[in-house]
Amino acid sequence: MLLAVFSNSFAQDADELFRVVLVKGKPKRQDNKLLRDGQKLLVKEKVLFTSLQDVVILMNSHFDRIYLRPKVKTDLKKLKAVAEFVPKTPRSPDPSFTAQTRGENKIRNIQSLSDTLRIDLSPLTDNHTGLTVSDFKLYDVYMEEVKSNIRLEGNNLILTFPKTGVFILYCKESSKSTEVLAEIEYLAKEEVLAELKFVASSVQNPESVLDEQMRYMNRVYPFVSKDQITMALNQK
Repeated sequence: MLLAVFSNSFAQDADELFRVVLVKGKPKRQDNKLLRDGQKLLVKEKVLFTSLQDVVILMNSHFDRIYLRPKVKTDLKKLKAVAEFVPKTPRSPDPSFTAQTRGENKIRNIQSLSDTLRIDLSPLTDNHTGLTVSDFKLYDVYMEEVKSNIRLEGNNLILTFPKTGVFILYCKESSKSTEVLAEIEYLAKEEVLAELKFVASSVQNPESVLDEQMRYMNRVYPFVSKDQITMALNQK
């Protein structure tokens, strides 16, 4: 699946110090006090999620990021170690999705900061003709169809996402086999902006801020378009 890209030197030292960049919901520290933006947290510490909507973003001085969020209800109301959320390897794809799409070499990876995405279908014209809106389906990571607003404007497919997350776009033309067109991650803009703000506040040389932010975006969000990166940098 589309996951944030981390540097190969990502520290996994239990005493590694991180700063809380963003808190959503009401997650708590192991002392049962609410987590707050700007607090320091060690990898060896634990957090307590109170709802499935809770999110905690941590970053260190190297701009490595740890993204904490409960996956299932059993993750709630019990202490979870920060270390459990440290990525083991950069960009570990979901095995089921990898097997499902094996042999596909034209799948597009897309990350978007906007809930509306325009996809150019021109590359498909050689293999597909007379495509209609009903030929396209959008699924979430649980392979449940997403009731999203899908429309065609000339050679462009316009998708409107109902929520953030990772989605898979399929094309099923009546006379052809189903084709995976794209794996799309709709990002929470406020989370990305908080990360960029942290980078800006951590860079000592003001003239280097934009360069560091651009490097961060290219490393962590490599499939965001240049236009959207520019928009995010202008909103920081």
